[in-house]
Amino acid sequence: KYSRKEFKHWVDYNKDCRNRRHEVLSKRSQIPVTYNVRKNGKKCTVKTGKWNDYYYDAVLTDASKVDIDHIVPLKHAWDNGAYMWTKKLRETFANDELNLVITNRKYNRQKGAQTPLTWTPINKAYACKYYKRWMDVKRKYQMKIDKKILEYYEGMKCKGK
Repeated sequence: KYSRKEFKHWVDYNKDCRNRRHEVLSKRSQIPVTYNVRKNGKKCTVKTGKWNDYYYDAVLTDASKVDIDHIVPLKHAWDNGAYMWTKKLRETFANDELNLVITNRKYNRQKGAQTPLTWTPINKAYACKYYKRWMDVKRKYQMKIDKKILEYYEGMKCKGK
């Protein structure tokens, strides 16, 4: 039975107090980020930055309103064979920057664990990059790509496939 706990995510690999979420926010910001400062003086969580939303034509600046979304949702991966993976491979998948994108919390909640068959960005340019990344992640982890998704993507005639 699927449980998000089966995918150890938001790991702090380099032990600098910034987990994968905050590393991604820091790395992908178009301007230097600011941090929330802990009582001990450590700067572990991103407060502000400037990020392009991956799914829509929007700029995000408040990290508390930003989600890091798994392009291929953890539940979908589980249902498509990740239940047979090692714990280490599930952790790698859950923290893989190829599978992580920045979006508005509201959009991520709308998408949830859906696949491109039931949810896609409205704007074709954003939809094309979503489909391409979806397939890149699925191929990297040797997961089956639904024929309907592949046909739909090809039918969109996205540039730079």
